[in-house]
Amino acid sequence: MESRESRKRPSVKKLLTIVLLVLVALLMLDLNNRLIELFNLRDQHGKLEAQVTEMVATREYLITKQAYATSVNAVEEWARQEGHMIQAGDHPIVPIEPNNSEIIVEPFEFVTPTPVRNIDIWYELFFGN
Repeated sequence: MESRESRKRPSVKKLLTIVLLVLVALLMLDLNNRLIELFNLRDQHGKLEAQVTEMVATREYLITKQAYATSVNAVEEWARQEGHMIQAGDHPIVPIEPNNSEIIVEPFEFVTPTPVRNIDIWYELFFGN
């Protein structure tokens, strides 16, 4: 009877092999999850790096724009163009309308296109003039 009982009970080597295979499978699943997370984090890192580069470029642009806006050249440009101011020694030019000016309005004719049938378009396409 002892031989039958030994056949029914799995051997220690088989149990250890099964436990080892289950452990390896669990470790592989964990490795897979970690690799997926690594790839996601790398993708996020690349996107954030691009955003940071864009923000740094925007910051540099704004610093340059602020430096120009507080400069003497910007104030003088605004005063001459938008403020309509002149400096000493400038000779302003003021356009004057002629006294006998008449506004001539020429009539404008609207051209309405004539409708063309589809058969005429196909005929012209295949046979020409």
